Amino acid sequence: MAKLLQEIEWEAPLVPIQSPDYEAQLSEKLSPWLQKTALAITGPVVFSYADPKLIGISQLVTSQENACRYCYGVERAVMKFWGYSEKQIRDLEEEASLADGITRRVVNFARKLAKSNPTPAKQDREALLAEGLSQQAVSEIAAYVGESCFANRMATFLALPPNAAVEKLSNGFLGRLLVMLFKKKTVARKVPPPVDFRNEGPCAGIIEVAGSTHLAVRLREMTDGWLASEVIPKRSKVLMLAVIARQLGARYCEEETIKVLGEEGLSEKEVAEILAALSSPLLSGIEERLLRWTRETVWYESRVIQNSTRRLRDDVGESLTLEAIGTAAIGNTLARLSLVRQ
Repeated sequence: MAKLLQEIEWEAPLVPIQSPDYEAQLSEKLSPWLQKTALAITGPVVFSYADPKLIGISQLVTSQENACRYCYGVERAVMKFWGYSEKQIRDLEEEASLADGITRRVVNFARKLAKSNPTPAKQDREALLAEGLSQQAVSEIAAYVGESCFANRMATFLALPPNAAVEKLSNGFLGRLLVMLFKKKTVARKVPPPVDFRNEGPCAGIIEVAGSTHLAVRLREMTDGWLASEVIPKRSKVLMLAVIARQLGARYCEEETIKVLGEEGLSEKEVAEILAALSSPLLSGIEERLLRWTRETVWYESRVIQNSTRRLRDDVGESLTLEAIGTAAIGNTLARLSLVRQ
């Protein structure tokens, strides 16, 4: 079973900042696409199709599955803001007494997609449809699981300090009072589906999994911003995505990387040789270092990956490491979403 909140081991922050506003100071060190993404994913939940409580449940169990102490604590607080008791949250965490069929199905789907071992199969999606969810609602939930995987890896690899203020607020009278007054404004907001959304470019087939949702728009913007960033060369970034896809058995995603890498001058055979050994005369020393670290980001123990990321920072520098963390985060998101259509 996935670890409970108090069982997660956590190291000191990767980027030491002596400031009460740690997250704002850290954001200044990120590249523009990562700054924009971080701002977007820390905002209120927006939804068009799925029950926001089901989205919250999927985010909670995803953060638990990924052993992210920071996100897990925040998601537990959000569930309390929604009116869930400690016992109800424990039941979700331990998958106990989930008599409600749709809740049980969403928990199972989110855990499988976050863990990807085993991967969610066609019958898992069909089970959600059988419970009365629309195809677009299933897509929206899958997209939020994918985005949570992104946030979990950013927070875990950076070893962000737990947000004690939010966690404490959710347990107090003031927190409950604020929720009663501002719940609709602070927790979730229903919005019309996006119009005239054009999903074009690399990974378009993967982003289709997110359906006609605002999460799909965000994922398209994230992907384009990531590929356009020059902190790490495009070839190196796509090779990192290919490593993640290979580890997960995400064939569709790996095929997408082969196409993009072909445009970057690597043949399919050369890519296969690189993925088999994570070493090649065609790779620079930094590329080999990044690929070895990337393989560790698919499945990990929080404390172990935090120490590994710290060693990466010492080897390649802070700026490159922050971009590598963002690359691993979006790579794990894209590869996992691609499993839904596999």
